[in-house]
Amino acid sequence: MRCVRTVVLAATAVLCGVAGAQQSNNTALHAVPPPAKVVIDGKLDDWDLSGQIEVYANYRTRGAYSAKVAAMHDADRLYLAIQWRDSTPMVNMVDARFDIGSGWKSDCLQLRFKTDIVLHVDCWYSTAAGRPVVNISYGRWSGGRDPVEDAGLFEAIPDAMKAGALQAFQKGEDGKSYVQEIALPWRILTGQS
Repeated sequence: MRCVRTVVLAATAVLCGVAGAQQSNNTALHAVPPPAKVVIDGKLDDWDLSGQIEVYANYRTRGAYSAKVAAMHDADRLYLAIQWRDSTPMVNMVDARFDIGSGWKSDCLQLRFKTDIVLHVDCWYSTAAGRPVVNISYGRWSGGRDPVEDAGLFEAIPDAMKAGALQAFQKGEDGKSYVQEIALPWRILTGQS
C-alpha cells in the first residue's frame, strides 16, 4: 500500500507540474525562403510568416508580454522578425553613443549561434541615442575566447550595422507592441566580416 501511495503522489506531482508549466514550449524555428525582395523597414507585408512561432513566459500574460518570431533566409542573409507585445515598447536607456556594448542590460533581443564558431548577437533599440544597434561577439559563452586556441580568428563587431547588418523597428498603433526586423549577412554570421 505504501508503494502505491508513493506512486500516486509522484504521478500527482508530475501532473501538477505539467499543469503549472504555462510557458511556450517551442523546439524549432523554421526559416523559409522569402516570397520576394525583403525590405528591412519594420513592416512585415513582404514576409512569409508560415514558420512563425509564439514565445511567452506565462500563458496568462501572453497578451501583454510575448513575441511572435519568424525567420527567412536567402543566399545572402538570415532574416528575423519579432512582433513584440510589451507595455513599454522600445525602451532601452543604454546610450549607444557612449556604451554600445551594454544593450543587453535592458530590452534587447539576444541571439546565440553555434556552428564551427560561437556568436553572441544583441539586437536592440537605443532610446537614448534614437537608433537601432546590432552588436556581435565571437567566442565562447563562458569566460570569453581561449587566448591560445582562438587567437586572431575573430574580433567583436560592436556596431554590426556598419558591417552590413540591417535592423528596423516599428511601434504598434496600440502603444503596447512593436515589430523588430533584422537581416544578418551570412558572411558576418560565419566570421568573414
